[in-house]
Amino acid sequence: MWACVGFAVLAGLVWLLVWRLDPNLRRGREYEAELATREPVSDEELVSRYFATCALDSEVPVRVRRVFAKHMAYPTQKLLPDDDLEFFWAELDMVELVEELESGFGIVITQADTERTPCTIRAVSLLVASKRSTTSCRD
Repeated sequence: MWACVGFAVLAGLVWLLVWRLDPNLRRGREYEAELATREPVSDEELVSRYFATCALDSEVPVRVRRVFAKHMAYPTQKLLPDDDLEFFWAELDMVELVEELESGFGIVITQADTERTPCTIRAVSLLVASKRSTTSCRD
């Protein structure tokens, strides 16, 4: 019996260390805290504020943001285009997210695309748009 209790305590300590020290989990907690204080940004404001200089169909970043929000279980209107979501990309199997983007936009996203595309709503939106047509953005 004491062996079981000892094993349970050891397993709990290992889990606590991983939870505390894993950089992706830590960044996820920091990001959630940041989202809690962030003001929501509507779809229209997202496009006008962050994508005004892009020759990009306005539906693309709106839909990409919604897909990310669904898979991350975060409020859609609090996600911004340049949020670094690498911690999320590294922690989850992104197959479902990529499949939803592919089926939703009628495109194919290769493994090479996912490896070279930063995990931001802006970068994924530009990737999707480039797969659909010619896109350009000015800084």
